Amino acid sequence: MKRREYNTYGEYVEHQKKARTTQRAISADDNKAHYDEFDEWFAVLKPHMELRGSRSVCLGPSFCIEVKYLRDKGSDCIGLDLVPEPPWSIEGDFHDMPFADGEFDLVYSNALDYMYDMEKFLAEVRRVAKVGGLVLFHLHLGQNESGGTSFESFRVDRPQEATGEWCEVLLSERLERASGRSKNMNWTLLLKRLK
Repeated sequence: MKRREYNTYGEYVEHQKKARTTQRAISADDNKAHYDEFDEWFAVLKPHMELRGSRSVCLGPSFCIEVKYLRDKGSDCIGLDLVPEPPWSIEGDFHDMPFADGEFDLVYSNALDYMYDMEKFLAEVRRVAKVGGLVLFHLHLGQNESGGTSFESFRVDRPQEATGEWCEVLLSERLERASGRSKNMNWTLLLKRLK
């Protein structure tokens, strides 16, 4: 695991906000393709939970397609992003979430390559997930923290780097289905919060 160097946490936040404001808008075709990817990606949840009636949060959702998908499946879902997309997401930092302890049945993110501090991020994920709740990460394993785009701030090399004693690993496997906007996404990690 490796982190891009910033002089201050504020510099990191401003860099990530700039990333969101410079991303190209998603076309209707891209939106549909990405939505279909989430249909495949979230299928790993089916043996473990029912989305309908659940409460979920998506961390760093950018254009909020995953939030829209989860809402369509009946989950009371909200996104948390430095640059919000109302009504799909609210403004906030996933290193210091504005949610109650144990608020969510599901915590989802595919933005670990945009985090600043793994320990702080995982402590917050653990805090907001219910005991027995699920955490689903889609990872860009081994992607250079300054590769991909000029905004990645963190590189995760092994899925175990995103786990800990607080969780049980339910699934850790290569993601073969990524394409289009998500072509660098290469790993699925499904966790259950234990304590």
